[in-house]
Amino acid sequence: MWHTRRMTTAPVAYPYTCHRSPAEIISHCVWFYFCFCLIYREVEELMLARGLIMTYEAIRKWCRKFEQPLLISSVPVAHSSTAPYDPSARYSTRSSQHLR
Repeated sequence: MWHTRRMTTAPVAYPYTCHRSPAEIISHCVWFYFCFCLIYREVEELMLARGLIMTYEAIRKWCRKFEQPLLISSVPVAHSSTAPYDPSARYSTRSSQHLR
């Protein structure tokens, strides 16, 4: 006889809990900071221009908390080519054509 029992899995922890701002605002601030190499006060000014009042300290805490998932998702993918990249190879054909 088969016994069916529901799987009990732990709920996935939502990382944006216990924050006053919505998740979209937090992730947008963190994205501004890391992708455009801005300082916290510049991100604060960008949000103020959009009508959102927040402190640079809150942005600093968000960037420290959500830094790791953002960096993991932006790891570059290795190229499939096994040959090493030679930057002078693309110029050698052009220079030889100009000499002829």
